[in-house]
Amino acid sequence: MHVENTAQGAQGAHADHAAPATRLGRTVSACLIAVSALSALASGPALAEEETRDAKAVTFAFQFQTLPATAWPADAPPIRFYFNPGSSAPACGLLLSSTQRLVPLVEPDDGSDFPQCTGVTAGRVLVRDTQRFYLLRVQQKDTREDSSVQDVLLAQQGDRVVQTDGLLTSAAPMPPKPISQVAAWLRAQWTLDAEGRRGAHPLPEHTATTSGSYLALSLSPPGTCRLAIGSAELDAPVLTVTHPCARVLATSAFQQGAKAWFVALIDEAGQGAQAKVFEMQGRDARERPEMAAALRGPASEGKILPVRQALQKLVAAGR
Repeated sequence: MHVENTAQGAQGAHADHAAPATRLGRTVSACLIAVSALSALASGPALAEEETRDAKAVTFAFQFQTLPATAWPADAPPIRFYFNPGSSAPACGLLLSSTQRLVPLVEPDDGSDFPQCTGVTAGRVLVRDTQRFYLLRVQQKDTREDSSVQDVLLAQQGDRVVQTDGLLTSAAPMPPKPISQVAAWLRAQWTLDAEGRRGAHPLPEHTATTSGSYLALSLSPPGTCRLAIGSAELDAPVLTVTHPCARVLATSAFQQGAKAWFVALIDEAGQGAQAKVFEMQGRDARERPEMAAALRGPASEGKILPVRQALQKLVAAGR
């Protein structure tokens, strides 16, 4: 086993990841984030000038729910609600002060009163290397009867802000999961992207997240797995561990008090299914081999649910 301590993060919910999901979703004018979209950001997706709005041509509105000043950095583009010329349907976007243009988050379709932006309820600013990303949770009214919540990811490119190219992935946490869990999932994908550049084979389908931390796995030749544990708040993983393995069977995560717990079920050549357990609190993470040893029985079945249940009992018992 090889261990790297690389930085420091935690908090969450729970999830199991045994295979790629097949859940479908929909986009309206905003879209959920996707791994392929993030890769595209590296080359800088363009936003045409006509896809922004002249802030001087709209009517600003102030009666809609938005983030308090303490929840959105002063140096980030401010969130604004507005009405386009001749429209009574509310839209929302980010105001670029340097150019006095609006980057739309949700706007009514041409010739329609829908979708309407009715609130921005959560937001995070993430920094990857030197690039800033804006993650926002938007409430919208899709028809007179139907409403939905969408997460939108935008990237800062110089004095411009662009939305990602809109590819949907069912692997990303969706509302009502907290936006901090979406941020943790994003960090995991960026970690996997870095692993891929180092020659590893990323396994995004086995990403596990809690409300502030993540477990990301990749396969590295010959016959090893790299397990990275990190925080939504930090650019680099807190802990990276390497174990011999032929393949990853499944992963799971859950929160117990202030600690996030992760378990990975891997197939070690000649030894069958083995559990690897990790604990994270605050900005510290560590592997718990003694707990993994206690899970040998349920791990031998090769199924994640009994492994997670057994781990939850151990954690509750204070092992």
